[in-house]
Amino acid sequence: MTYNMTQLAGADTIFKLVGYANDSTTGLFASLILLAVFFIMFISMKRFEFSKALLASSGISFMIGLFMVYAKLINPIWALAFLILMAGSAFLSVIFD
Repeated sequence: MTYNMTQLAGADTIFKLVGYANDSTTGLFASLILLAVFFIMFISMKRFEFSKALLASSGISFMIGLFMVYAKLINPIWALAFLILMAGSAFLSVIFD
């Protein structure tokens, strides 16, 4: 696989650098960053109940995912997956609490 080093040399902002890394990994970089943010938030909220931690971390990941979709860094299905996870955890938390 060849890499476009002129695109890397021309990256003068953080967004262009992330865009280059995302293009080089065929869109995997931004998706993995979003998943890492989700799991880090979920694990850091261990002092709360499972359902509340899942709801909060998926909601925040959904909002971050919307910004990434708007910037065309990730596929919209990622934001939709976090929306479904957020809605499902809210629904189950209402039923079982």
